[in-house]
Formats: sequence, structure tokens, C-alpha cells
Amino acid sequence: MPKQDEALIEATLENCLSDAAFRAGFLRCIDQRLARPLRMDAAKTRVDQQPRPFGDADARLDLLLTGGRRALLLELKVDSAENLHQYLNYREGLEAEGYDTRAVGIIGRRRKKRGYKAKVEAFFDETADARMTWADLLRDLRAIDPKLPRLSEMETQIRALKLDNPLPPPEFAPDRHDLADLPHSPATLRAFFEDVHARLPADLDGRIEQPGNAPVMWAFGHRRYADWVGDNLVHRFQLMFEESRPKKELDEPHFTFGIMCFRRDTRQVRADGGWSISRRLREQRRLAMLLRHCRDNGMDLCTNKARKWHSHERLVDFHIDLDRAKFVVAHDVGNFRLDATDYLRLGWDAATGAVAARARELLAGVDALMAEED
Repeated sequence: MPKQDEALIEATLENCLSDAAFRAGFLRCIDQRLARPLRMDAAKTRVDQQPRPFGDADARLDLLLTGGRRALLLELKVDSAENLHQYLNYREGLEAEGYDTRAVGIIGRRRKKRGYKAKVEAFFDETADARMTWADLLRDLRAIDPKLPRLSEMETQIRALKLDNPLPPPEFAPDRHDLADLPHSPATLRAFFEDVHARLPADLDGRIEQPGNAPVMWAFGHRRYADWVGDNLVHRFQLMFEESRPKKELDEPHFTFGIMCFRRDTRQVRADGGWSISRRLREQRRLAMLLRHCRDNGMDLCTNKARKWHSHERLVDFHIDLDRAKFVVAHDVGNFRLDATDYLRLGWDAATGAVAARARELLAGVDALMAEED
């Protein structure tokens, strides 16, 4: 492919990035591919084409985006291959200047290679923070916002290059099993929950919830759990997908589990009918058993402060005031947490399998507890 085509695509991308809305979508798209997202502020990000940041006449970056002390360097290719140590050398040079840096390659296509060339391709994948084709980039941008300003301009330019890998048509639907889409795609997250559910007992009930400003979760359980503690809350187990939000900044999106140990007050007990002191004591005893089971298995117990739903405190004993505490949740993060770095490395089948395996362990533990008490 003529070198001028790479210069043309560099100029096209730089021109698109001059639009603040496109720049925001582009940075979000790149963050989805990174194990450690940069989360640059699009409004404060500067774009430079072919800068020479190290005072070295031979060091020329294709595109460099900087904001504060964060830097995103882009190596852009159409048909030619990357230079062997570009990602390493350029990233090290920017980090020496004090930038938190990610090196990303956008290439024309991925080739099936054997022998040494396959090792070179693997080396590029390891040394870059992310690599994608132009088709991948357009697909991800379209998934974020199909009406993104200047997106059609970029698509037209890339199609004109007539790459060997055809670009997806405009109506192309993103792969709902692409783990990189999890933080931003409800359809992908739902598919993940559904695939985990399919690996668990057939009689298990489950539903997707997002209560208040809590993490998105898949709540699941057996009818027998509700019968055992005497209420109608079947969905005692929670597979939570948590990402950064205004009140809670996280390093990475992640999955973890929780067990809802209590959620009702005395009025609800009476409304259920058949309320009695003996029934209340029996339920308290079983709840205490469940809490001790969770504590003894390394879970953190958390309850709300009196009459304050979003003000949490760790539970230090098992004396539950039915008129005050609305819930107690046992968080399993000490035993199981699947970060974005891990699930992207594992791939879809292995990631859903790992989550399902932990869910089966939690279910088996509570089943054994119930059998022991009976």
C-alpha cells in the first residue's frame, strides 16, 4: 500500500479528532480495549500529528493525544507492518517525560502467519497496550454512537483504501459476546448473565436488576431459600457487575458475588400472616446461621445504618434489629473477584465458566447449611 495512504488516514483521523464529540467517543472506544483505561478528559485533550516529543530527529509518532500527564500514542498502519520496538521505545520515552502512557496500534488487517512471523505478531500484541484493525475501530465507534459526528467521513475514507478485510456494513450489529463491550453494552452484559445461568441448575430462578445506584446485578436463587428464612425473597444470591460511578471510583470494572441475608422489617413479618414469637425467633436463628456461615467463609458483612439505605457499615455481630436494619449483605470479594484484566484474558467461555463455578460453590454451601440445620 503506498505510503501516502497512511499519511492520508493519519490526516483523516486527526481531522475527526478535532471534533470534541468524536474525540470523546474515540477515547471511550480505546479505553474499552485497554486493560488499564486512561480515562482522559476529551475536552482537555490535545491532538498532535507526527510529533517528535523526545528531541530525537528519528523519533516520529503518528498521532499523540495528551491531557494533563496522560498520553495516548497511536501507531497507524494500513498495509505495512509495525516497526519491531516502536511500542516499547515510544512508551518508555513518554514515561521518562512523566506521562502515564498507553501505546495503541490501529492496523490494516491481521494476517494468519506461521513460524517466526507468528511470533512477531504475538510480540506486537504483547508490547502494545492494545491493537485493533480499522474495521474493529469503526465497529466499536458505531456501537458507542452510530450518529457520532464525522464517523461517516472516516468510514468513507477507510473504505476507499480497499483493505483486504472488508468493513462491516452500516447495519452491522456488534458481537454481543465481545467482553470489551461489557461496561457500555446492556445486551452484552445480559448475554453474559444468561450464559452463566445456563451453566447452573435448571430449576434456579434469576433476573437482572439495578436497584438504585447499585451495580448492575443478576439476582438468583431457589424457592427453598425463601421458605427457609420465612420470606418471599427468592433471589438471595447476587452476581454484581460493578464499574466506576460518581460516588465510587474503581480501578477496573469487575464481577463479584454477594448474598442477601436479610431484607424486611417487623411489619412485613406480620403482613405475611401467622406471625408469632416462635416464628420470629426461628427466623433470627437461621439468619444468624447464614451470617456466621458467610463470615466463616471469608465474606465481609455489611448492613445499612438505621433508616439510611445508602449509608453502609460493616456488621460486627449478629444481633439484627428487625425494626431498623433493612438488609445485610455478605460480600464475597475476598474470595472471588473477576476484574476486566482477567475476563478479557480468559475470553467469554472461560470467564462465564469461572463465574458459574463460584456460583455453584456458594449454592452448595448454603444447601449444606440448610441440611445441617434440618
